[in-house]
Amino acid sequence: MPWVEIYRFQHPVEAELVKSYLEAHGIETWLLQEGAARALGVYVGPFGEIRLLVPRQVQYEAQALLREFLRRAQQDEAPDETAS
Repeated sequence: MPWVEIYRFQHPVEAELVKSYLEAHGIETWLLQEGAARALGVYVGPFGEIRLLVPRQVQYEAQALLREFLRRAQQDEAPDETAS
């Protein structure tokens, strides 16, 4: 089964959250990070990036779910305009 990359993360917690979200929606995922970076706990720059891969046949469904997840996360981080 061919895998395709759909996103890159800088933070392992965010990567794990998205992985869990996609898997909860029935999409198999795979997170990849350079071995040395993972062993040393490096999360900066290209060596620290964590790549999210999904099977090619569900790529577009996974991308749509990822966009929804990121949109909701961004809304949760936005300051509340109604608060004084």
